[in-house]
Amino acid sequence: MDTPLKTVAAKKETALQTAAPGDLVIEATKRMHDNNIGALPVVDGERIVGMFTERDALFRVIDAKLDPEATRVEEVRTKDPNCVSGETTVIDAMRMVTEKRYRHLPLVEADKLIGLVSASDLTRWVVDRQKVEISNLNKDIRGLAGTNKALIALVVAFVVIIAIGVITS
Repeated sequence: MDTPLKTVAAKKETALQTAAPGDLVIEATKRMHDNNIGALPVVDGERIVGMFTERDALFRVIDAKLDPEATRVEEVRTKDPNCVSGETTVIDAMRMVTEKRYRHLPLVEADKLIGLVSASDLTRWVVDRQKVEISNLNKDIRGLAGTNKALIALVVAFVVIIAIGVITS
């Protein structure tokens, strides 16, 4: 669980998607839909200036009766999102998303957005690592069982040799 988040982000199947502050909400939500993602980091150049999430679309646009074809992302984004370093570990990120109820963590190095991980990405990473660990433990157990069988066979052979020696003497 000491894997850095930049490793998790690099293994994601889809490329990092972003929105610009001037993008229309309709464009951003289409990008989210097309890529099956729940949030877009809002960037000005390479610097993150917010997050636009499904919840922003629902509560700040639809519920507020704003027109998604006329509303800019900068008007409804979540400003100043909490960002973490790419060196942050999976376990620390899991703790953060659990305690603070975050769904997405932008990864930033030197004020530059380098990735984004979701709570689902973290869960998938942990489950995949646990599958590997369980498989390795099963191999170890099978190996021990084989070792024990060989040891038992050796003991039985030794007992037979001793018995034959006792009988013949």
